[in-house]
Parts: sequence; structure tokens; C-alpha cells
Amino acid sequence: MNIAFWGEEHQSGTTAHMHAVMEILSVLCPQEKMTAGGPLHGGENEFHFYDCGSGLGGRKRHVLWQSDLVIVSLRREKRCVDRFFMYDFHIAKKFVYLLGGVYIRPADVDRRYLECVYRVEPEDIIEIPFCNGFYHALSCGRGEAFLHRELAMPKSGESAALLRELKRAAFLIRRYSDAAGDGSTERAKQIRKDQKAGSANDAGKGSEAKSTRRRDGRRGNGKETKTEKQGRQKGENIWNR
Repeated sequence: MNIAFWGEEHQSGTTAHMHAVMEILSVLCPQEKMTAGGPLHGGENEFHFYDCGSGLGGRKRHVLWQSDLVIVSLRREKRCVDRFFMYDFHIAKKFVYLLGGVYIRPADVDRRYLECVYRVEPEDIIEIPFCNGFYHALSCGRGEAFLHRELAMPKSGESAALLRELKRAAFLIRRYSDAAGDGSTERAKQIRKDQKAGSANDAGKGSEAKSTRRRDGRRGNGKETKTEKQGRQKGENIWNR
């Protein structure tokens, strides 16, 4: 499954959010294959992440349109959010909306704003809360180490809230991967295989039932039909003459 992270404007926290989600996903699903960067793999790996940064220059439009899922990092400003839904809502086939908490600034957009104004489904919104420890770890280049340490034992309520929403983002990606049904992941292939097997079994049972009904109609099932009764009565009348 190809997953692209993209932000409409600079300082959307796209790269930080992508690495945070990848780290949590690798911890929760260690058996899954994950790669990042480079060209889209078209389903070769379980999860392939692509950091599109911000803007739409170069091949970004092509990458976003070809991705199975685009996680768009939105700054918590009405101006940025309104601009996205007005001009860039068409650049991908499937969006998940991430309201980031990496940068310190007043937020005038929250989950409810997207739900009420733009009718976004609640399950498609990820609201990363601000975490002071994570913010400083990112500035020192130790974001992954911070997540590993906090996963073992969160040291503050901010860390616990951050991890809770990152885990929700990871499970959301898994849910879309499992429900894709297009053969892009091994799990999706297995789901389709099981569905086809179930349909074939149902079709076989239906054919067998029809065959049994036809056979019963030809051979009789212990009860005299109306046609047989009329034929017997007609034969008895002729014999009695």
C-alpha cells in the first residue's frame, strides 16, 4: 500500500508526522514490511511511505494521485484549511486529515470544525495534540528515541495523549490497508481469496440444491403430483370401460 504524506503549506509538520506514524506502526506491526522514499512500489511492499513535503511542484501531483492513501497535514488555521478544501481537494483519491501539534501557535481549527463545515467523517481525522517533550526531541533530532522511550512508559499526560493519537493513526492505516481489497497487500489478497472461496462454495451448494429439486421433480418425492393423479384417473376410466 502506497501512503503519501503531504502538506499544502510550509511548516505543516509533514516529515515529523510521517516518521512518528511509521515508528508507531513498526512497533505495533513488526511483521509488516515498510519502506520510505523513492518511487511508488505499486504494492510490492506492505507499506511504502512517501514524503511529498509541501506544495505541488515536480511530480508531486502524479505521486499524490497514484497513492492509495494520502495523509494531508493541515496547519490549525482556518485560512490554510479553507484554502485546501477550495483548491486542492481533488488532487488525491483518498484523504486522511491530520491536524498536527508539532508547532507552538494558537489553534483555531479542531476536529469539530472539519466535521461541521466540510462534513469530514470523524474516523478520517487524526488530531495530534501538542507535546512539549516531542517538540524538543524533534528539534534535537531525537524524535524516534523519544517515541521508543515513551512507548515503554509515558512520563506525562501530554506524552500519553500523543501516543494514543499516533496509535489511532497507525490502526487507521491498517484498516484502510485491510479493506483495500485490490491486491495491494498480502492481507488484502488473502481477504479476496477467502471471499472468492466462500462465493464458490455458496454457488456449489445452490447448484446442488437446484439439481436435487429437478431430480425430485423427475423421480417423485413420495407424493403424487396433480398431473400424475389426472393421468392415473384417466387410465382407470379407460380400463373400466
